[in-house]
Amino acid sequence: PSNFEAVSFADFFRGGVFQGANTDVIFPDRGLLSDYDAWASFIANDSLINSTGTDWSPLRVNGVVDYRNDGAIGEIEEDTINLFARLDFSNEATGFANGWYLEGNVGLRYTKTDVDGEGVLRYVEISGQPADLAFTPEALAYSQQAPVDQSFSSSDEHWLPSLNFKLHTSDNGFFRFGLSKNITRPTIGDLTPSRSATVTRQFIIDETITDPNANRVVDVNPTTVSIGGGNTELKAIEAINLDLSYEHYWGDSNSFTFSLFAKDIENNIIDGNLTIGTETLDGETIPVVFVGKLNQDKAELRGFEVAYQKFFDGLPSFLSNFGVQANYTYIDATTNPPNAIQDADGDGLNDIPANFERIYRYGVDEFLGLSEHAANLIGIYEDDTKEFRLAYNWRSEYLSSYRDFVTGNPIYQQPTGYLDASAKYNINDNFQLRLQVANILDTRATAEQVIDDNGNRFGRTSFVGD
Repeated sequence: PSNFEAVSFADFFRGGVFQGANTDVIFPDRGLLSDYDAWASFIANDSLINSTGTDWSPLRVNGVVDYRNDGAIGEIEEDTINLFARLDFSNEATGFANGWYLEGNVGLRYTKTDVDGEGVLRYVEISGQPADLAFTPEALAYSQQAPVDQSFSSSDEHWLPSLNFKLHTSDNGFFRFGLSKNITRPTIGDLTPSRSATVTRQFIIDETITDPNANRVVDVNPTTVSIGGGNTELKAIEAINLDLSYEHYWGDSNSFTFSLFAKDIENNIIDGNLTIGTETLDGETIPVVFVGKLNQDKAELRGFEVAYQKFFDGLPSFLSNFGVQANYTYIDATTNPPNAIQDADGDGLNDIPANFERIYRYGVDEFLGLSEHAANLIGIYEDDTKEFRLAYNWRSEYLSSYRDFVTGNPIYQQPTGYLDASAKYNINDNFQLRLQVANILDTRATAEQVIDDNGNRFGRTSFVGD
């Protein structure tokens, strides 16, 4: 079979994007992609692909393709002790002179976690044309090292207090106050000590050579050692939470709430890159960069939310089954920008040469994935057997990535609103039919990248989800 196949993009974005008679795009044959050995052989031996200086190689362990991705397998044992004490209080029986009364609780939790793990640091063997490999013999030898056993032990403990109370001002309304500290531990997978080390190389091409069968590579330089896998030094995310709200309820299902909230976060876990040392290979001193989960120092969230729900049960007949839900949330969230450079030798200077994998541009300090504004409006119909909902959900722009994997620039998702619908029908007590319709308005999600220190932007992606 052919190594390539043509796929029509005439209906891409529902048509109109690809103009003219030729709307096909060439891809590797699906049968070739389904046979990993055949695909690896094709990449390694195709003269046209290798003449451009590709540095792709299959993940190998001691010369054997690692189909199971053993470099990501490790053993983790976690033991956790939790102790908790709580005191409830209330003066409902006596109350205050104005008829209000107070109830709540105060608590303290102690938690300790011991973690032990074992894994392997595996080296991904460089492969390619012999002429290209001859440029970097030290990098090749580095990539052919035998796996190295890894192990670690860690222990942490936390005291987590909490205070919650409600001040009842009437039968239908009350103020709620909450102050607490909590933690979120790293997942087992994030803590695994198993890692893989890959040497990234830069190919210098002679652009004057036009023969597609000729080797245009005139030099090869190692640029980075990337270490991918778990991070045994991850700390638990710590958060101090403050909430103050007023809630009012009436009828069977009607409510109005207004809440203020604040959250201070330390050791927030993000995907990132961190320089952890250097290696000198083939005359080049290159950074060793860990790629994976990292603790970002801190973040602050402040905001408020207002919510309203109303069923029109005062209307006659079936009209009493209609209702509406609405809410709006404002969040002011900041965090420290990721640190792109690290002082690896302890001399107080960020003196490791810049590298694309460690670029974090323009000092972006927004909290990843959070919009400043969000609003939802939902129309509802409910009776004993049927439920219909029509929901419009909108959010303002938000930071989706500190660095794009192609450009290295911050990426922002643009303000987007979606109209969705759902229906439920209860056949009996045991069976229910459901129907969902998403993105009724064909809303397009677009993203922009920041391109300079002045905050100017340029389009990055655009998608329509069905």
